[in-house]
Amino acid sequence: RVVDGLGMLLWQAVPGFRHWGGVEPVVDAGLRECLLQALS
Repeated sequence: RVVDGLGMLLWQAVPGFRHWGGVEPVVDAGLRECLLQALS
């Protein structure tokens, strides 16, 4: 099994968004898919 680290990237971004933007992003499969599409 290969772990790509994308989940860790998404979860590490949550405190930053909360602190700097005042929003709590929802980390789910849809967000992961959106990021994968943007990176490919």
